[in-house]
Amino acid sequence: MKHNSNLQIITGNLKFNIPDLLVCSKILERERERERERERERERERESCKSIKYQTSKYYLLYYSLIIKQKNLLKQVLFIYIITCICLLDIYMILCVHPHANVISSFYIQSIPVVTFALLILLVKRRLFY
Repeated sequence: MKHNSNLQIITGNLKFNIPDLLVCSKILERERERERERERERERERESCKSIKYQTSKYYLLYYSLIIKQKNLLKQVLFIYIITCICLLDIYMILCVHPHANVISSFYIQSIPVVTFALLILLVKRRLFY
């Protein structure tokens, strides 16, 4: 019988070398650390998306105040058109840069028509009642 210098754990028909188990545990620990890092990265991206949505909402309010300040209906419609173009440009830039652009762009794409139509309705109501 040959003497083996490696320590072994024998369970039933399976043999595990202690050094192999240590390597496996290190690999598992590295994998757990990578998973934690990926989760932290996903959390940062979620926070970034929230921040972008918040900034967008502020811009919509600013845009609305700019539109309302215009006295001429043609200028107001022109402002709405310009603002929609700016938002579409924002979408394009975000798609080029942000890793989770699909989440943000879907927010933009869903909100632009709603905001544009809401602004048009408000303008029409404003014209009817003033």
